[in-house]
Amino acid sequence: MKKVLYLTLLFGSYFATAQEVEKNEPNQNEVVTATTEDVTPITEPAKTENTEYVRKRKRLFYQGEMGWVMPVKGAAKEYYYLQNRLNPDEYFYTSRNIEETPILYNDFSVNYQLLKKLSFGAVIGIGHFNNPMAIGLKYGGIVRFNFIKENPGGLFLQLNSLLPIASFDGLKEPAELRFGVNVPIMIRKYYSMSLSMHTSFIEYETTGRYNNNTIEYRGIGFGCNIRF
Repeated sequence: MKKVLYLTLLFGSYFATAQEVEKNEPNQNEVVTATTEDVTPITEPAKTENTEYVRKRKRLFYQGEMGWVMPVKGAAKEYYYLQNRLNPDEYFYTSRNIEETPILYNDFSVNYQLLKKLSFGAVIGIGHFNNPMAIGLKYGGIVRFNFIKENPGGLFLQLNSLLPIASFDGLKEPAELRFGVNVPIMIRKYYSMSLSMHTSFIEYETTGRYNNNTIEYRGIGFGCNIRF
């Protein structure tokens, strides 16, 4: 009888102790849930904000370039009116080759990545002509097609006009059409450097003896640019 009573008391003590320990121990699922709920509001907004910033930053980029255009042999011409000596009221429209001198340029463009491989941009810059001597402010637009997404290498088509700042031969209405390729030589996290090669067609007018003369350049250009 005493043994039975002793065992009953021992079992009751053990059962009460086990219940107390179980009551005080936290549930593992509750710990994981609480931890997840505490961390999520802190990290998720930061992650979302950073992703949005990177996305917007990648869509808008800037590029500065300097280079020159050299007319190919026989591709620098001047078209002008020549008076007929036998009939002063009659004029002939003719042409002649002019000196093939390089045209220097400095361009800066603001570009927007509209599609994964296609971007559009606005261009401003300075153009320096040697024949005739003239300096002008360039403005125009550019379209870029990248071979690989988020890589500066690709094709571009650029159309410029020029507002003469200083001209010694009455340079008027200059325009340039440029088509070329951009080859990256250095790519870093926040900037890249590239070399460009393009064909260029340039046309403008100068003050002539009888009427405005037209000058045309067809040449090949080379440049070095940095994108950021």
